[in-house]
Amino acid sequence: MNRRSFLAAAGAAATLSGAGCTAVSVRPPPPTELWRVSPEGGSYALRRVTDDRVFATLGETLTALDRETGERLWTADTGSFVLATPDGFLAPDGASGVVALSAADGGVRWRRESVPGLLVGHAGGVAVVVDKGDDGSRVTGVDLATGGTAWRRTLPGRWDVWTHAAPVDAPTGGGTDAVIGSRSDDSGAVARVVVRSLDPETGASLGRMRREGWVRPVGAAYGVVGFEWSGVEPAANAALFAGRSTLDVRWTYAPARSPLAVAVEGRHALVGAHGSAIRGRPSGTVTAVHRGPGSFSPVPAATTRDRALFARHTSAGDDFEDRVVAVDAADPDGAATWRGPSVPERLSRTTATGDAVVYATLGGESVVTGLDAATGRTRWRLTEHVSNTWAVGGGLLFAGVSTGPDRRERALVAYAVDRP
Repeated sequence: MNRRSFLAAAGAAATLSGAGCTAVSVRPPPPTELWRVSPEGGSYALRRVTDDRVFATLGETLTALDRETGERLWTADTGSFVLATPDGFLAPDGASGVVALSAADGGVRWRRESVPGLLVGHAGGVAVVVDKGDDGSRVTGVDLATGGTAWRRTLPGRWDVWTHAAPVDAPTGGGTDAVIGSRSDDSGAVARVVVRSLDPETGASLGRMRREGWVRPVGAAYGVVGFEWSGVEPAANAALFAGRSTLDVRWTYAPARSPLAVAVEGRHALVGAHGSAIRGRPSGTVTAVHRGPGSFSPVPAATTRDRALFARHTSAGDDFEDRVVAVDAADPDGAATWRGPSVPERLSRTTATGDAVVYATLGGESVVTGLDAATGRTRWRLTEHVSNTWAVGGGLLFAGVSTGPDRRERALVAYAVDRP
C-alpha cells in the first residue's frame, strides 16, 4: 500500500461507525512551528501580540515581527525594560527620561527628559514615574499622548507604587485601571503598611487602607484590586479584595496555612493555598472550589476565562506530583470539571490558548504538554528543551527554547496550536 492509500484508509477508519465498526478518535496534531528568532545576548521577552504583529525585546532591542512569518519589520534600541501601552511602547531614556515609541514603525512619538525616578508602569492615560527619597516619594503622571506632565505629587516617606492597566483586547468592566502605593513602617513593635489608591487621571488620593504586616497588589478587574496580605502571624495571611477607588474591603479569604497565591482574571478571582482553593467575584460572592491535602495555585487563562478557571494542584506528602484542574466558571458550586494527568515534576508557566491548556515541566527534559481545555486529556507534547512559555488568544503559543549540544543557544519560537 502506498502512502496516499494508507492515509486515505486511515482517514476512513477514523470516521467509520455502525454495525461491526468502532469509531476511532484521532489525537490533534502537535503545534506547528511558524518561526523562530535568536536574540543577541540570549535574552528575550514577549511584550505584545496583535492580529498581525508580535512585539518582543530581543536582547537590548524592541523588535516588531510579522505574526505569521517572523519577519523583522522594525527595531528600536530601547534596553531590556519596555512597557506596552494602548498605542505604542514606553522605555526609560537615559538616566532620567522617558521615551514613547509608535507601534506602527518604532518611531519616537515623544521624548521627555528630566523626569527623575523610575518608570513603573502606566494607567488611565499616564505613564507613572516614581522617585523615592528620604524626604518623600515624588510621583509624576506623564501624559501618554503628549509627554507633558499630567500631575505630580509628593507622598511622605518611601513608597512603592504599582499600576494596573486593562489589556487592550480585554473587557474592563469599568474602573479597572489602578495606581496603588504602599509604605511600610517597621519602626514600632509591629510592622504596619499603609496603602493608598491614586486617581490615574489626576493623581488625587481616592482611598486609604491600613494593615499590620505586608501587602502586595496582584491584579485589578471590575472595580476591585486584589492583594496578597501577609499578617504578623501566619494565621493572618489572607487574600484581600478592596474597591479600587476607596480601598474598602469587599471580602477576604484566610486559609489555615500559607503560602497564598492570588490571580484576578476577567470576572473572577481565584485564590489558592495549602488545602483549598476558592473563587470570588467583585460582588463579594465566594465559592469553595477545592478542599483537601496539597496546595493550589491559580493558572492565568485569559483566553478561556469566561468558560473555565484553571489551577495547579501540588500533592502533599513525600509522593510529589503536580496536576492541572479545571473549574466550570458558570457553575455556582464551583465544581471541578476535570483533573489532568499527574506529573512527577513541578509544572511551570501554565497558561491557556485556543482550546488547549499548556504547561511545561521543570525537569531534565522540560517537556511542554497541551491538554484539552474541555476534558483535560493530553492532546500533544513538545520535546524541545523549553525554559518558558507564553500563550495568547487565537491558538498561538510562544516558547523560549535552549538548543545546541550544551543548550547555550536560545531562541524565541512561535507555534500555531490546533491549526489544520
